Amino acid sequence: LLELNSVRSELWLSPRQKESAQHRVTSMYYEQIQHMEESAPAGALNEARSTNEGTANKPLQQLRITMMPKFCVRMQDFVRGKLSLRKKNEQYKPTPQEVSGFLASEKWDVSKAVQRLTKKREWKGKLGKLNIAEVAPSFRSNGYSVCLEGLRSREGLPIIYSHGMPLGNVESITKQTAYLHDRVMAAARYNPNCQDQIRSLVVINTTASSFRFPDRSIRKGGLEIVNKHYPWANKATTVFIGVPKPIQALFHMTKPIMGEMYNKFKFANNREDLLQYISPDNLPRQYGGEADWELEKYVQQRASTECCNVNL
Repeated sequence: LLELNSVRSELWLSPRQKESAQHRVTSMYYEQIQHMEESAPAGALNEARSTNEGTANKPLQQLRITMMPKFCVRMQDFVRGKLSLRKKNEQYKPTPQEVSGFLASEKWDVSKAVQRLTKKREWKGKLGKLNIAEVAPSFRSNGYSVCLEGLRSREGLPIIYSHGMPLGNVESITKQTAYLHDRVMAAARYNPNCQDQIRSLVVINTTASSFRFPDRSIRKGGLEIVNKHYPWANKATTVFIGVPKPIQALFHMTKPIMGEMYNKFKFANNREDLLQYISPDNLPRQYGGEADWELEKYVQQRASTECCNVNL
């Protein structure tokens, strides 16, 4: 019912209303950042003024000796804080598709979408800027997810390939999840098929030994991070490779319960089934296609672009 109401609320809005909502969210978000930057110097100066008033009766020479070091220290702390804040702000700038995604997840409630963006900004500031060097070690394991950049599904959408499920602790999987979806956003930014919202096709290889029931690391570092900061990813069409047919039969029985979500999950029993969603020239050779896409080359390309060293 919640999903149906969300779809209805979105259908009620005209394209012009949606665009207006996006502009309002973006402007309100950056106004909050500007307010945070401008409030810092006022606090520092007010603290310095209050200290000056408390020592107004001292001789001028003594006041200079006493107050100047304190005032300089406070101003240094303020400048460092402001530069750090500005650096964090420059680190995270939401794209129009991202703003639209948060609006859709909040049923086009502008104030709630702004809150989600603000929380994501704080989270990204704590997480820091990620690069391929921090997630590449996961590609050596039997469980990882990667955006097949440069390749597209038959609908023209970015493709995510998941070899089983990511391995590692909560912190490691959090970084893997964030880097993966940031790359998906980059692939979708100038994609004409993702102008309204970020969309993708997810392919999960369930035959890998790392495929399992979601443990704590997957729940905390994967599912919860996606729900909080990349909610549009939950609406992606997901193709499962190698699911036993008895399990597929049980899944089909849940159709009345799952509703619209049921249509988001597909099964591929062989290469021909997978080619219904991805053309041969967009499917890497190692997965049975014809595309000249290799994981090692991709890692080296990202390392060169991000100016870091990686050895697989």
